[in-house]
Amino acid sequence: MSKSSKRKKPSAGAEKGRAKARARARAKVAARNRVKAGILPRVKPKPRPKIKVAAAKAKAGAPAKPKAALVSGPQGAQALLVDLSQPQALPKPAPKPAAKIPAKAPAKGRGKALAPDPLGPELLRIIAPGGGRERLDKVLAAELKDRGLSRSRVQQLLDEGRVTVNGEQKPARFGLKGGESLELRLPAQTTTDLKPADIKLKVLYEDEHLVVVDKPAGLVTHPGAGHSDDTLANALLFHAGAKLRSIGGIKRPGIVHRLDKDTTGCLVAAKSEAAFTALQSMIARREVTRLYLALVWGDLRENSGTIDAPIGRGGDRMKMALRAGGKPAVTHFTVRERFPHAVELECKLETGRTHQIRAHLAGIGHPVVGDPTYGRQPGQLPMELRAGLQKALQRQALHAWKLQFKHPITGKLIQAEAKVPADYVAARALLKKPL
Repeated sequence: MSKSSKRKKPSAGAEKGRAKARARARAKVAARNRVKAGILPRVKPKPRPKIKVAAAKAKAGAPAKPKAALVSGPQGAQALLVDLSQPQALPKPAPKPAAKIPAKAPAKGRGKALAPDPLGPELLRIIAPGGGRERLDKVLAAELKDRGLSRSRVQQLLDEGRVTVNGEQKPARFGLKGGESLELRLPAQTTTDLKPADIKLKVLYEDEHLVVVDKPAGLVTHPGAGHSDDTLANALLFHAGAKLRSIGGIKRPGIVHRLDKDTTGCLVAAKSEAAFTALQSMIARREVTRLYLALVWGDLRENSGTIDAPIGRGGDRMKMALRAGGKPAVTHFTVRERFPHAVELECKLETGRTHQIRAHLAGIGHPVVGDPTYGRQPGQLPMELRAGLQKALQRQALHAWKLQFKHPITGKLIQAEAKVPADYVAARALLKKPL
């Protein structure tokens, strides 16, 4: 018996599937032939999405600036983006439900915080003062001001379900008539186990609530992989003392925002719980002005503009990428000076994502000079310039130049400026030389 006669015949289902596949293939060939013959219209493929760089609006009376163009990113970046001009914010996680605290009998005295409850130091009771309908968060912030709890911190506790009014949870806007029994269960206070490190800090401004420092290149902001006792957080513990241990968490005491390891310049840290929560809220509400200086490769056509593209983790976990579904990110830029091979920009952060400026500028094809992660030198650089930059600059040419905000406690306007470091100045001088 031959081998061909031993083969099993395909089942009826398999034969039916093959017949359908052959029919689809014949239909595709017929459709292509009709398009070529002009019977069917030719359908153009949809254009790939592009990163939008919006030009800044010109002030009244100012000379007109060239309109911003739609700038395409490097190959592969465009395919990841969908409608980048209107990024969607990520949904906020729902607050964790907290167990209801049973109502206690109202204590004597109105408008005064009572002694801690015998159940433990984390439970506080307050009798709401009279005198009109007042918001719950406003009353709690006033009564607990001496404990260093700001109104924004009180609102966080309300969102976490840690506050009850007569035994029931109420929103921050709930109106109190007076006499209600308020119970607040504070989370257990944690202290950091980081060790203080005697690292010299250049202080630009300081008072009892906060400190603004000029971070040097090479100093990591807070502990992470490979850095546990040589960070800015360790230096702040040594500088501010034991009171900083319980502010801002176990690994980031006092740290409100961060700078990359090799980015220099202004950074503010809190020295009190009230300043910490208030500064975090101010940054979230975009009430803190952060200006950067950056040297970037290439020549931008726009004199100023805005890069509006969401940022998220890419395939490389050490790198951020412009991608749909990422966190909304907005960077404003203005050209300060143009050089033969590069441009100096002044960048203003509207949001504060990880690597935001570096990822945004690389995404539009103008990476930061010296950035080992997001860009490399152009291929046509003169050898003299290439060698000079390699010797003068060992990092990305990015400097947190100015920081401005209203003091969260006193309301005083704080304006800090960090001197441009020597390696940045040297790189700028090399790029400025004529060809």
